[in-house]
Amino acid sequence: FRKGEWIWADSAYTSEPWTITPYKKPLADLPENKTFNYWVSWVHVRSEHAIGYLQGRFMSLHGLRQQIRSNHRH
Repeated sequence: FRKGEWIWADSAYTSEPWTITPYKKPLADLPENKTFNYWVSWVHVRSEHAIGYLQGRFMSLHGLRQQIRSNHRH
């Protein structure tokens, strides 16, 4: 990623400079972090629904696995 770029990730991922992940306990119990986690979860659920919709509409996407190893392959 370039400077200022990042990606949403779920709590299974480790915290890295290029990832935005939900707070884990005990920090997740702070009110401002609960709000943050709510919105991270909101984005996560919406993206999962979008992927599910696309897979339902385009059956060829089921089981599709791609690894992007370079800008050229992307």
